[in-house]
Amino acid sequence: ESDHLVIQDVGIQSGSENVSVSGVISESNNEKLKVDLENFGTEILNPLLAVYGFNMSGTATGSAEISSLLSKPGITSQMQILDLAVYGDTLGNADIDMAFDSKKNEVDLKGTVDKDGNKSIEINGTYFILDPEDQMDFNIKMQKTSLGSFAGYAEGLISDLRGKASGELKLPIS
Repeated sequence: ESDHLVIQDVGIQSGSENVSVSGVISESNNEKLKVDLENFGTEILNPLLAVYGFNMSGTATGSAEISSLLSKPGITSQMQILDLAVYGDTLGNADIDMAFDSKKNEVDLKGTVDKDGNKSIEINGTYFILDPEDQMDFNIKMQKTSLGSFAGYAEGLISDLRGKASGELKLPIS
């Protein structure tokens, strides 16, 4: 009886988009499955993100490693997204590092968005997945960030959200 699956150099390519997968699927923290993305159009994720009322686009390049996929998975990823747009409004180029710890049920996130050579957004914090209040602890810094990107979150409350914002935000708001 086998308790793992070895995947070696599986790839999917369409034009310049490329997804490759190699590694081991098992219960072990020491065995990892690596997923590499190159020029991946993130729009394909929108049907999955619709559950959260989120819509994005951009071109992602980076990698993710998944351990213990057959028990309590852990995931780490480093991703760059060129021309990241949220709700059709381009924020800029994003660098995002993420780590998911299924034992703690939390996601640690660190990211920056660069727009025209300036860091327009910096985010650092933790999302507690199974917390009944959907708890998060994030520090967000914005510098001349377009508010149009956040229009989807304000839908039904505010119409025609536009302009730019600078400042620091702590979530949750106390």
